[in-house]
Amino acid sequence: MSSKFLYFCSFFFLKNEKPH
Repeated sequence: MSSKFLYFCSFFFLKNEKPH
């Protein structure tokens, strides 16, 4: 798996958790 994918997933997850 690519590290970028994981990074993106984390970013998206955080955004979904606390949308600002």
